[in-house]
Amino acid sequence: ECDPPFNIERVKVGNRQGWRWSNYLGGFCKVHWLDPPPGGDPNYQKELADLRREEEGSFFIDFLDPPTPAEYEVLCFLKRRDERNGSL
Repeated sequence: ECDPPFNIERVKVGNRQGWRWSNYLGGFCKVHWLDPPPGGDPNYQKELADLRREEEGSFFIDFLDPPTPAEYEVLCFLKRRDERNGSL
């Protein structure tokens, strides 16, 4: 999951379209939505909740775009530290 996210992945929640940066190992950044959320659609709310659960463990979810090389190095350092300390 730590490989930099340099792929573009299409995201569809209900009728709403967007995209996000991702990698082949399941890491991805926040979604760039192309249109506003629909109002009051219960199916959309359920699908959005599913997407949010998927995003919870992503290594890059705090980023809208791929991290800079310096930010990436810090992320990797923190992940290794957490793994050594048993935090993950």
